Amino acid sequence: MLKSISNQSDIHELSIQQFFQHLRNEVMQATDIRIVANKLLLESNGATVSFELYQELIRRQVNGLGHEIYVRGVKDFSLAPLSYGFQIIITSTEGDTFEKDIILYE
Repeated sequence: MLKSISNQSDIHELSIQQFFQHLRNEVMQATDIRIVANKLLLESNGATVSFELYQELIRRQVNGLGHEIYVRGVKDFSLAPLSYGFQIIITSTEGDTFEKDIILYE
């Protein structure tokens, strides 16, 4: 008999960890990285890619267009510059907090 995953918190944590992995990969390919008004802006291949909190979602847009959802159930999304990169702090609507430091390599 198969046992299904019933803990929504575990599924949400996996979703956020996958987001952190994807974001790190995009940051590695970016030619410029900025944080403006709690929005992450990445310059890549002549386009501006943004990640931001929109309602209870973390979404990705390219040149201000589209609406690609990366994480649902987000209460707070904050970005803080660090001397070696930046920190992301995500708080879920369930009250769980996830932090990740993204290191910028030259």
